[in-house]
Parts: sequence; C-alpha cells; structure tokens
Amino acid sequence: WAIRLESTGEVVKAKIANIEMLGAQILDGTPTERDTSISLDFSVGDRVECLNYHTIGVSGPKFEAGTVAKHWHREESWPRGLYAAYLVQLDNGVRLHCKNSESYIRNSEMPPVTIQFKVGGYVMCKLGDVLVIDGKGRKFVKVESDSDTNWEVGLILEANSDWLETGKYPYLIEFHGRCLKFWGTAANMKECTALPVRGKSSKLRFKIGQRVDCCSLGGGWVKGTIVDTMYEDASILGPNGVHPYQIQLDTPEQGQSHIMAPADSDGCIRKSTTPCPECFICCDTECDEDNLIVRECACKGDKDGFVHVQCLVRLAKTKFKDLQKKYPDEDDPLHHNSVETNYDRANPFEQCLTCKANFSFGGHCHVALLKECISIYSEEDDLDSCQTALKSIIKWCNVLIQEGKFEDAKVLLFQKLRVFRRFVRDAENDGIDTRFFNDTLVELLNCLACAHEKTKMLVWMKSTLDEALSLSVNTEGFIT
Repeated sequence: WAIRLESTGEVVKAKIANIEMLGAQILDGTPTERDTSISLDFSVGDRVECLNYHTIGVSGPKFEAGTVAKHWHREESWPRGLYAAYLVQLDNGVRLHCKNSESYIRNSEMPPVTIQFKVGGYVMCKLGDVLVIDGKGRKFVKVESDSDTNWEVGLILEANSDWLETGKYPYLIEFHGRCLKFWGTAANMKECTALPVRGKSSKLRFKIGQRVDCCSLGGGWVKGTIVDTMYEDASILGPNGVHPYQIQLDTPEQGQSHIMAPADSDGCIRKSTTPCPECFICCDTECDEDNLIVRECACKGDKDGFVHVQCLVRLAKTKFKDLQKKYPDEDDPLHHNSVETNYDRANPFEQCLTCKANFSFGGHCHVALLKECISIYSEEDDLDSCQTALKSIIKWCNVLIQEGKFEDAKVLLFQKLRVFRRFVRDAENDGIDTRFFNDTLVELLNCLACAHEKTKMLVWMKSTLDEALSLSVNTEGFIT
C-alpha cells in the first residue's frame, strides 16, 4: 500500500496490517466523503493538479495537471451516501475521483485546455514521444519534455467543445504514423500557418464491413475487411493512440490475422473490388457493419472458418435447442453435455465447432455469442447449479473490464451478487447447508475485486478479497 504519513507528509510503502500503527492515510480512489454541504475550494473548470493514484505502484505517486469537471460526484455502484468531492479530467484522458484534501488536489498554474482550433486545420503539437521506424518496425520513443524535437505537425480530425462534461477528448489529431487524442493548451499546441486548411470533414472514407486493400508489413498490398474504426491498443500505440482502421486479412501476413491502417490515405488503404470470403454456413459473401464476415478461431486456409457473426449466433442457438431436447431435465444442458462427453464436444457459445478452438477474447464472435448466452438465462436463475450462466457473467464482466467499462462491470456484478445472496438467504431459511454454494460467490467476488483494482479503489478491493478468502475456507479449515 502507498500511504501518506500525517506527521511528515511523506509517502511510504506499508503492509495493510501496519497502517493503523503508523497513523496514515491510504492513497487510492475509494470514496469516503458524505457531507456535500461542505464548501469546496475549486470551481468547475478550474485548473488543478491531482494525485494520480493510478501511477502508485508503477512509477510512484505524482501530481498531474487537469480540470475540475464536477462537484460531489458518485457512481451507481457506490454505497448510498458516498461521494467524491471532485471529478477531475486529467490532461492525459484519465478521470479521477478526488477527495477534498491537499493530499489529492491543489492549485495549478498550467494554462487551460483550449478548443480554439477547428476541424481541418493544421497545428503544431508538443508530444511526449516520437515515431522511429527501423528494421524491426515502428516504435515510439520518449523524449524530454523541454526538447524542441518533439513538436509535430498534425491535422485536426475532431474537436469536441463538450469534452469536460462528456469525458471525451478535446481533439483527435492525425500525426505522421498515428492519430492521437489530445488535450491542447497554450504550452503544447499552436497554430501551423505553413500548411493550408484541408476541408472541414472528419469522416473516415471507409466503414466497418467494407473491403479494402492495405499496405502490408512487408510493403506489398494485401486484401481484407475493415472490422473496426478508430481502433485503440495501448500496448502498440501508447495511451490515447488511435488508428483509423483495423483490418482483418483474408490471408495472415507474417503470422498476423489483423493489421492496422495508421492513416486514412491512398498510400495506406484503398477500396478493393474483391468480395469477402464466403460464409461457411450460408455460403454468402455479403458483408456489412451489422453482420460482418470474420474468422476469429484457429481455422486455416483460404475458406475455412470465415463466417457471418449472426449466422454463428443462429447456429449456436440451434445447437442449444437440440441439447435442451436431448437433456430435458437439465437446467444447464451445455455444461451437462460437456461433462457427459468428457469435455470433448465444443460449446457452440464459446468455440468453433470445426477446429474446437475458443473464439478470440473480446472479438466480434466472442462478444455476440456471449451476449446471446447471457440472454438465455434470466436474472433469477440459480447461478450455483448453472455453471454456464455463472461463467458467462464472469466472462462478460471481463470483457467490460478489458474495454475500460469498469462501472458497467461493477453494476452487473453487484446485481448478480444481490440475486445470489437472496437465493442463499432463502436456502438458509429452509434449513439448507449453504457452505457448498461458496464457490459461486467467491468467483463473483474475485471478479468484483479485479474491477475495484482497475479503478484503484483498493480499500474496497481488499474487503472484497477478504470476504472471498473467508468463504474459501471449508469446514475443516482448509482452502478449497
């Protein structure tokens, strides 16, 4: 734990068991404030510096510049009566829940975020890294903040005047090799008069589902289908990096089934006249945003594995109905079928029925099938006897967490925990030993703890894990 000592203000690391002995304040995002009548020092729109508790344990606690977005903010998943005095939008896109304390928030002399520049205009921006292309590929190298080498020319694709209220970025700017969400101030953004304004449209030329030819990693042109626009991958692009297109290739290139187009230009991506690969279920090649043809399993070759997402969902529903007829007395025919066949048969809501591989986590097939599987089981279903329902909820929450939708994951988990706890309470009233239902509760609690960790609500994370650990001890005192 990172804590600040009240006596000296020093930030130190300490085990949780020693915190009370030290007399310290835990630095994290867990809300603790209740009295909303207290007068606050900073107004909405004020420039401030806030403790970015997301950096604690990575690079150490540090204050970063931001703008006050809201007073007395609360989320749906929080216990009734708890608030954060400030909701602050940092200049790097992170939104923080700040307590009314000098340990969390203080005045800033940084200039305000500006939205004076218009879509289609060129600007000079000071970036924290530069693009380097060598024999090993493309990479971004950090540069010193006071260096004159990190000013780059960019084209404004989007400008959002409501960025503070919505949490969206003020600008989306196209630089050489990438697009960036950008929080521009007088210190890091200025007009570029050397280049003319290039139109007012920020619309991309191609839509999801369209066929394109792309410049490949090897320099040639390859055929594929656009499966995502304004694609983000922090591991490749860094924080706030965006690529206009993600393309699924008809034939993998250098072991990659997907590539990204770093710019919406003819030198990078162009319209293709070649049709989509044929869907192996309906044998059609029509493809659009609402019904993509994708391959997200381990099938190989020019044709195997390509399928309409909606065709795959219909196939899974048909297989499920067949299992319901085969096992009419089973509440969970999918799980029962796997057990009966020693797990040799693929689950149509998780795996390709041809290659038996799981569909790519978070991909179009995985998400569509997961949504359909969840819809089969109502909120009141017995989660303990229905392993498919439980696993689907956990997997869906993991998808939400991966997408950064932490609050949505928490709301769903709390909802399911209430349902399951009501079931356990009713069972106890009927004289049923409920200790054997603990595994289900532990899985839900572990997933909730993960969501708390991602939002750095570490006090709640610990209490959730403590509950899960206490439930994991069986009647003989051993961990189950």
